[in-house]
Amino acid sequence: MGSTSLKIKSKAQDFAPNGSVGQATSTIRRTLLPAAAKEHLTLEGRLMNAGKIFQQNFLIRSFDVDPDYKVSIKAIMNYLQDASVNYRKKMGMSAENLLGVTPEMRTRDLIWVYRCMCIMVDRYPSWDDFVQLHHWFSTSGRTGLRCHWVINDIKTGETLVRASSLFVMMNKKTRKVCKLPEEVENEFKPYLTINAESIVENERNSCPKVETMNHIRTGLTAGWNDLDFNYHVNNSKYVDWILESIPRSPVHNQELCSINIEYRRECLKDDVIQSLSKVVTDEQTNHHGIELEHLLRLESGPEVLRAKTAWRPKSVCR
Repeated sequence: MGSTSLKIKSKAQDFAPNGSVGQATSTIRRTLLPAAAKEHLTLEGRLMNAGKIFQQNFLIRSFDVDPDYKVSIKAIMNYLQDASVNYRKKMGMSAENLLGVTPEMRTRDLIWVYRCMCIMVDRYPSWDDFVQLHHWFSTSGRTGLRCHWVINDIKTGETLVRASSLFVMMNKKTRKVCKLPEEVENEFKPYLTINAESIVENERNSCPKVETMNHIRTGLTAGWNDLDFNYHVNNSKYVDWILESIPRSPVHNQELCSINIEYRRECLKDDVIQSLSKVVTDEQTNHHGIELEHLLRLESGPEVLRAKTAWRPKSVCR
């Protein structure tokens, strides 16, 4: 699998390829571009460190922001997905314009799907800000690939967002998860980082007690516009459904600072979803903010997703 090692600490400035922690801060700062970054780098990104790291710049556009002029969590998730697909494109691994599908995956009718995702937001960038994303892969046993992302302020290098996820293989005909074939793993070998610590930890979400969830939204239906190129609901759409059932009080003056998602099954067109939430801790019992548990399930009963969110006092960026 190669010998390159990438050690990850809690902040983006601390990552250092080849185990050289001392070069961490300078590695990122050397790659920061001014606000007038070249358009082709913003749109397509580039490979760094012999292809082991992918860098892409994003301009926070008007349709990416919420009513407080800050980038939405859904837009952040779309940035992460865009960088992941573009990374594989830069590797030359997208077969016949199939997004993120390698030649060996295509011959086996395999696609990538999320198993879990964790995002931590240290600070939300605002409309018209330029941000820079760094993305890399690491091994995760025989089940799939661990993906890591860091988003920085392009001017200062400040860490804004940290994220990690586990991708696994699914057969697109049987719709069943399968092991990562050796042939596919070999396609990724030159770009994999060995024994990388996760930039954030994906925690297992315990089975929620449905009867205790007192905030419920029903009748959420997956439409054609909610599907992605794998013909199932895009992972960022689930966040919309999660937020549909959160209580307006006490989180009306709060902002989402972390989300931990565990995907249980895919959701297809015309599936009807129930979104359930409950407050686990509030400001009276937890001075650091508010925590909620969430569950998405089909109206017929099966679980689609489990999640936990954490909220902190809102900082308005108008």
